[in-house]
Amino acid sequence: MDRNEVTLVGRMSAAAEDRSRAGGTTLTTWRLIVRRRAAVVDVIDCVTFDPELAAAVARRRPGDVIEVTGALRRRFFNTGQGKVSTYSVEAAGVRVVDRPAETGP
Repeated sequence: MDRNEVTLVGRMSAAAEDRSRAGGTTLTTWRLIVRRRAAVVDVIDCVTFDPELAAAVARRRPGDVIEVTGALRRRFFNTGQGKVSTYSVEAAGVRVVDRPAETGP
């Protein structure tokens, strides 16, 4: 049986952003920085169309370590140079693993 299940744990690189799409839906996007060996990282785009999940992601701060569960998706776009594609994780769940301590002024 085929499966498309992804679990990532990493740091949010910046605040999540909302994008309005045709048809009235909103796509929420954010990037997760996932460390590898030898000081190398992967920067992985994550998305959700779910308003409740988007609200949960909006409460996360850059630097928060979060766990994202979902599925890998490939999306195609038309550009002036033709069709291009990109991969992202369509999130089904998000939870905080660690939050850095806030520093004072």
